[in-house]
Amino acid sequence: MKYEETARKLLISDADLERSESRVESLDQRVKELEEELHVVTNNLRSFEVNELKASQREDTYEESIRDLQCKLKEAEYQYDCAENQNKRLQRENDLLEDDLLKQKEDYKKLKEEYETNMLELENL
Repeated sequence: MKYEETARKLLISDADLERSESRVESLDQRVKELEEELHVVTNNLRSFEVNELKASQREDTYEESIRDLQCKLKEAEYQYDCAENQNKRLQRENDLLEDDLLKQKEDYKKLKEEYETNMLELENL
């Protein structure tokens, strides 16, 4: 009876051992899969870090470009304001000159008429 009980325990132990070995193999495979996944994640993380650095550098470059463009915009606005003021001044001056020209033409016309009148009077004498 002891032999049978020992044989039964041995069979149970063999079955437990097989299950345990099978579980160990399964867990070993899972460990390998996780190690591979960790390797991929590590590589992705490195890639993200490199991309983040490049993006940060681009951001710095863009910010500098924005500052430069803002300065150029202010300069262009100032030049526009100066040109607009000069244009207004020249327009006023042009208006004054046109008014003066019209007055001179009217004066010329009057003088011409007076001259012609005087010439007619001289001819009639």
